[in-house]
Amino acid sequence: WFDFTYKFTITREPLQRLFSEYHWRIRGSDQKYGAQFEHWAIRMLEQRKQDPYVGDNHMRPQSEFIMSDVDVFDISQMDLLQTHLNKYGIRNIPTVNVTAKQPRPTTYNASIKFIDAFYDAYDVDYERLGYTKPF
Repeated sequence: WFDFTYKFTITREPLQRLFSEYHWRIRGSDQKYGAQFEHWAIRMLEQRKQDPYVGDNHMRPQSEFIMSDVDVFDISQMDLLQTHLNKYGIRNIPTVNVTAKQPRPTTYNASIKFIDAFYDAYDVDYERLGYTKPF
């Protein structure tokens, strides 16, 4: 028997999420985090202001999707989530992350323009989800 009213979500530190989205978009390329990443990110974050659904919602703050009655798990807590779901009879959620093979920095020498655009979009996630700000 499963309680179909149980709701949870998985979140990710916003800069890591943005790095992952960039990596997914340029997959197959050996790009470093710098000018090209910043140009792409700033352009996408500006487009998000005009169309919050740009990039299939991948640019939206995660907090916009979280209802008040939802359990929140960071992506690093998949084992904790699995333990919790075991109580409901759900076993062995596979962990699949095709871009995880690419190392990502926890911060880098970002421009002020990028930092401003980044926090304009994601400061709400840092506040609501409790992540440590990278800049």
